[in-house]
Amino acid sequence: HIDKALSRAGLPARNGVTAALWAQAGFTGTPTIFEGPYNFIDSFSENAKPTELTKDLGTRYEILDTSIKIYPVGQPIQATLHGYFTLVREHGLKANDIREVVVRLPEEQTHTINDRLIPDANCQYQLAVAMLDGKVDFHNAHDSDRMQAPDVLDMKQRVKLVADPELTKQFPAVRAAIVELRRMDGRCFEMLVDRLPGAPYNPLSAEEVEAKFLSLTIPILGLDNAQQIIEWTRNLEVRGDVSGLCALLQAPRD
Repeated sequence: HIDKALSRAGLPARNGVTAALWAQAGFTGTPTIFEGPYNFIDSFSENAKPTELTKDLGTRYEILDTSIKIYPVGQPIQATLHGYFTLVREHGLKANDIREVVVRLPEEQTHTINDRLIPDANCQYQLAVAMLDGKVDFHNAHDSDRMQAPDVLDMKQRVKLVADPELTKQFPAVRAAIVELRRMDGRCFEMLVDRLPGAPYNPLSAEEVEAKFLSLTIPILGLDNAQQIIEWTRNLEVRGDVSGLCALLQAPRD
């Protein structure tokens, strides 16, 4: 599940840079890769639309339409955790106050995250950890060993997933969740999350992105390197050489 970030974004970016460096060094290739026999486009589709390759070229940048996850978990759990933490914060709730967490999702997403074997795609596990730890970070979100811990198993029993017909109708255009926290004293608090922070229509601030970056990189690169990377990328447009950035991205040797 974690490898998707590498295969969907990291490798294509690496391959693009590599291709440019090869061309700069004098490497050549077939000039008819898109229109010749057995070409690239026909290899992937019998009904291709080649004009899409250059549509809005130079004016539309796909990276601006991507999302930045606020939590290190599967996409269907993002809205769920955001709703949970928002309600807990607004109403001053503790784990012992909560009798049940009811999560309503589009039907397809309930199947995707219902008590899965991997922790970061297991909604019940993530909410159990959220209640026990008061946070979800990279470490506890991916802690496979903890999935069988007695306190986690007990807390998971408080989580109920429900396929919601109205949210199902809106999916996938709208990826929403309704989170309901039922207190021990009988009171209930509910929240609809349909504008998730980090989505293209509701982007994170630069400070929020940097805070997430630091939380992920400090354990590997160290605080000094992580902060230098932030400073370096703040002025990326005027940098003439990325070798300095590449050096910062290497984990310090013991």
